[in-house]
Parts: sequence; structure tokens; C-alpha cells
Amino acid sequence: MTYGHPYAYKTRILRLLLLLLEAPYHYTRKELAARMEVSPDAIKHDLQSIRDAGLVVLYDKQYRYALAEDRSSRKLKELLILSEEERMLLLDTLEKVAPDGLAARRLRHKLEALFTVGQLGKLILRRPYLSKVETLQRAIERRRCVLLERYRSLSSNRTRDRKVEAFHFDAGEDVVQAFDPERGEVRVFRISRCERIRLTDEPWQHENRHLILATDPFRVADPKQVPVHLTLTTGGYNLMIEQFPLTRAWLQPAAEPEQYDLQCQVNHRFLGLTNFILGNHAHVLAIHDPPELIEHLRQEVARMHFLEKN
Repeated sequence: MTYGHPYAYKTRILRLLLLLLEAPYHYTRKELAARMEVSPDAIKHDLQSIRDAGLVVLYDKQYRYALAEDRSSRKLKELLILSEEERMLLLDTLEKVAPDGLAARRLRHKLEALFTVGQLGKLILRRPYLSKVETLQRAIERRRCVLLERYRSLSSNRTRDRKVEAFHFDAGEDVVQAFDPERGEVRVFRISRCERIRLTDEPWQHENRHLILATDPFRVADPKQVPVHLTLTTGGYNLMIEQFPLTRAWLQPAAEPEQYDLQCQVNHRFLGLTNFILGNHAHVLAIHDPPELIEHLRQEVARMHFLEKN
């Protein structure tokens, strides 16, 4: 057994929580240490840290550990969730202390990301979801392919199994980045869109092509991003931040009153943004840039089918 620390401390605590929730009374302290590749004393310290955070850690006669699920799950959700009132209070305070500048925009971005993680808290704490996360972690550690069983794709409108090389995931964002041998490229999948994730014995074959893609404010990972500039009404501003909270960091008051400018980098296929514009076009006052976005929207409208009544 290795007694190094291949994981950051916070990551190890999260993995320990996932193990205790997914498999209660399954692991002893020594077995947990083996899974984390740390010493049993380190796990003892971790368990005490979990207790200090207000969670209840139990063990059976064989000293196998578990969380008191009702109380601990409730406490975990309280820790994860940032209420709308708390979020607005922090944003208003930030606006007064640092209304402009790159640092302020970064803080707003992080705050919106934190709020979104909280909104996903209930989903993440469910056992089927935890099982998927644990399988992904094992697959990455062992460099093995996974099968995303009955994956529901939005792009193809199909439900089918997808065998991929998953190399990076973010449970808070509900995404996994993986090399798709079928398409020969890195793709982004939603963890919640498959029924289960199964670890296979097939080793990775394309590790040299495992590149983590940048994610835009619409949560779309794409190596090619382009700048966009829109002007929205106040209603459009509200709809935008409700549907895509991360965009708030890039929304600023425009020159005219009751108008807001969105200026940011987005994926070159305009995923997410297209749906917003077409679904809320009355609140989009102007599309300034890029010309490719305007042409893309024209093509999308041309593809729409309208049934005429006889």
C-alpha cells in the first residue's frame, strides 16, 4: 500500500463521503486507507474532520464505517446549498465593494458556480448518482473504458450505450469529459443522462488525445470558442441568469437604461445560446457579434417545420 497523498485533502474528504454514502458498513478504516492510498491514521483524521463538520459517523461490530444517512444527508445538503437570498446578498455586497474589474468578475463567476453546485446537491447525494461517480473514479484510476448505459443524447435524439474513455469529470457540474472512439474526438456527456455507468476491462487506447476542454457560461465544453455580444431587456437579463446562472458574470448594464449587454466567449456551435435566443427573442434587443451567430440563427429558423391547418 502506498502512503503518499495522490489526492488533494478536500478531494479525499469528498471521495470518503461518497464511499460512506454509497456503501455503508462496507469498509473498515484499513480498507478505506487502501482505497485512498493513505495511512489508516490519515483516515482516522479524516473521519474526525467529517464529525467536526456536523456529520454523524457510525461503525458496526466489525468497525466498518457509515454515515447516519438521514441526519448526515440533511446536513450535507445544508452545507451544499446556497439560498437565493444568500446569493443575492453576496452579489449585492460584491457590487458595492468591487463593482468593476477582472477580479470582481471572477468572484461573481465563482459565486454563481457555487450556487449551481448547491442546486445539484440533492441529485449528487442520491445513491445511483454516487455509484456513477465512484465508477468514473475507478475507471480513471485504472485507465479503463466505461460503458454509459442507455445514454440519452440530445444531439441525436437517441438512447443507446456509449463506450468511452472517461478521463475527467465534475460531479458538481454533472459532466464527464471522455474520448469517444466512435467519433474519434473528445466529447462531453451528462452523468445524469445515462441509467448507469459500467466499468469495463478494456484499457485506454487514446490517452495522448485526452485534453480537457474549456467550458463556457452555457456549460458547454468546446476547444473552439468565439466572442459574442448581445443586448437584452431587463426581462431578458432575468431569464438569462435564471436559465444560465454563470452568465451573470458577463452581463453588464448597457448604455441605455433597462438594457444589459452580454459579452463573453461561447462554444462555436452556439449551443445553449441558440435555445435562449429563439425561446426568448422578444427580450433580445440586438445581436451585435459575431455575424456567424446571425447566420446560424437564420438557418435554425429555416429548419423549423410549421403545420398548416386545412
